[in-house]
Amino acid sequence: MNAKLTKGLAAAAISAAMMLGAAAPALAAETATPISGTEVPVKVTYDETGNGDAPEETISYTPGNKSFTGNAYYSDSDAIPLVSIKPVTVDADGTGAAKSEGSLVVTVPESYAAVGTYTYNFTRTAINDAGVTDNVPTGLTVVVTVTNKLDKDGNVLEGQFDRYVVIKDANKENTKYDDKDGVNLSYAAGQLTVTKKVTGNLGDQSASNKFPFEIKLSGLKDKNVKGEYHYSVAGVDSTDTIKFNKDGEAYLKAEIAHNESIVIKDLPAGVNYEVKELKELNGTAVMNLNEKNPDNGYTLAKIETNGSDYGSIAGADKDQATYTNEKTGGVATGVLLNNAPYIAILGGAAVVAIYVVNKRRHSDMD
Repeated sequence: MNAKLTKGLAAAAISAAMMLGAAAPALAAETATPISGTEVPVKVTYDETGNGDAPEETISYTPGNKSFTGNAYYSDSDAIPLVSIKPVTVDADGTGAAKSEGSLVVTVPESYAAVGTYTYNFTRTAINDAGVTDNVPTGLTVVVTVTNKLDKDGNVLEGQFDRYVVIKDANKENTKYDDKDGVNLSYAAGQLTVTKKVTGNLGDQSASNKFPFEIKLSGLKDKNVKGEYHYSVAGVDSTDTIKFNKDGEAYLKAEIAHNESIVIKDLPAGVNYEVKELKELNGTAVMNLNEKNPDNGYTLAKIETNGSDYGSIAGADKDQATYTNEKTGGVATGVLLNNAPYIAILGGAAVVAIYVVNKRRHSDMD
C-alpha cells in the first residue's frame, strides 16, 4: 500500500471519528425532546372484561441503585434529589368498558452539575389480586441524558443544560414508555349459574318445592380475593354480598325450585368453585348422582355443565351447572292390595251364603 493511500485512509478515519464524537450529543437528543419541567408522565389504563367490580389498584415504586457515565457525577454535597416516582391509583366504573386512565409520574431533578448520562433504577411489588393482570414492569430504569444547551448559532451556553428522559422496562432493554404508549392493567370477571330441573310423573314443579344448594368459592394460591361479590336467587337480586374469609374461601347456601337459578354475577377470573346439592339447607349430607333422597323421594338423576361442578372462573365466561332431580312412582288405583286376603275371605263367604240360600229355596219349592 503506497504512502499516499495510507495517509488518505488515516485522514478519513480521523474525520469519521470526529464526526461521530460531535454527533453523540445530537444522537442523544434525538431519543426524546428536552423536558422543561421536572415531571415526565407515563400513561396507565385500566380496563375490564366481564361485569365485575374491579378492585382499586395502586402502582408505586421504590428507588434502587443509581449510576452515571461520561462527565456526569453525583455527590451528596450537590443535594440533587433522586428521581422519584409518584404512585398512581386506578379503579373501575363497573361498566365492562375501559374504566380509567391515569399517569405514572416520573420526577427528575431540575438541575445537574455536569453533562453525561444519569441512570436510576426502581422496583415495585407485582399486583397480586385475583382477576388482575398487567404489563406494568416490576423493574423500571430511568435514564436522564444531560447535554449542554446551545444557542441558535450552535454555541454552548455556559452553565445551562438540556435534559432528555427515557423510561424503560428494566428487564426489556428495548421497551420504552411515555404518555402515549404507556402501561396497562386489566380485570377479568366471570359468572356462575346453578339451575334446578324437576322431572318424573310425580315431580313437583311448583315454586314451593325448593331444593337446597351450597356453593364453595376459593381463591388461587398467593392471590388476594378482594371486594364483595353479588348474586341473585330465582331472579331476585340479593341485598347481601359474598365475602371471602381470611383463608380465601366463601360459602353461599340457597334454595331454588324447578327452572330457578342461583347466579353469582361478578367472580374474578381464577376463582375456583364447587357446587353441591344438599338434602336439607343446613345439613352437610350430599346427594350423589343417582342417589335417592329418602326425605323426599327424589333422585339426583343428571348434572349438566359446560365444564364441571368443580371448576374455575375465566374472564367473560358464563359457567353453568344444571341439576335434574327426578321422582317417579306407580299410578294410584284406590285398591289396597294389602287387604286382598280379607277381601278373598269375604268373597268366599258371600258365594257360600248365596249357594245355601238358593238350595233352601229349591227345597221349599219341592
